[in-house]
Amino acid sequence: MTKYTNLFTSKKDQVARTPSYILSLAKSLFLPPEVNSFFDPCPPTWNSASAWDALDRSQNWGRFNFVNPPFKEAGRFFQRAIEQEEHAVSVFLVPTRFHTRYFANALPHIRRIVLIDQRIRFVGYETPLQTAMCFVVFGSEHATFPMDVATDDVKPFDVGFYVSPTLRPYLIFPPLMRTCCTAACRNP
Repeated sequence: MTKYTNLFTSKKDQVARTPSYILSLAKSLFLPPEVNSFFDPCPPTWNSASAWDALDRSQNWGRFNFVNPPFKEAGRFFQRAIEQEEHAVSVFLVPTRFHTRYFANALPHIRRIVLIDQRIRFVGYETPLQTAMCFVVFGSEHATFPMDVATDDVKPFDVGFYVSPTLRPYLIFPPLMRTCCTAACRNP
C-alpha cells in the first residue's frame, strides 16, 4: 500500500486507480443503459510516451469515456474532452479545484458537476485521499444522462436533486447548487 505523496505535483505518484464502486456510481449516473462500459483514454499505465497517447489529437476517444487523469494533467485532459464534445461524452474523476484556471476555462463546456462527499480510497493506497473529488462531465449540449430522468433506482425529487437507496447527488451545474453523494460513495 502507498501513501498519497505529492499527488498533485509529483511525476512519480500519478497512477491512482479508480475504485470499482466509484466507476459503478459513474455508470449509474452517466452511462445510457444500452452502453455496457466506458472507454478509458487514460488507463493507470498511461503516460505521454505511451503508444496510445490520450492527448494526441489524431487519436479519438470513445463515444462514452471515463477519465481519471493524472491530477497534474487534468487541464490538458479537460481541453482534449472539449475538443471532442460534439461526438463524445467524457466523465472525469478529479479534485474539486474550482479555483484553477483550467476549471474556469472549461466552465462553458461542462455539462454536469457532481461532488462526492465521501473521501475516496484509491486502489493500492492505505487511506482515503484527503481532498474532495467530483465528477465533471463534458459532451454535447443535447446529451442526456440516466441521472436526468426517473428510473426505479433514481427518482427526481426536485430540480437537480435525486434520491435512491444508496445515492443522493445534488446537481451543481447546471443550475448552480450544492452537490453531494452519500452511501454509494463510501468505501465498501
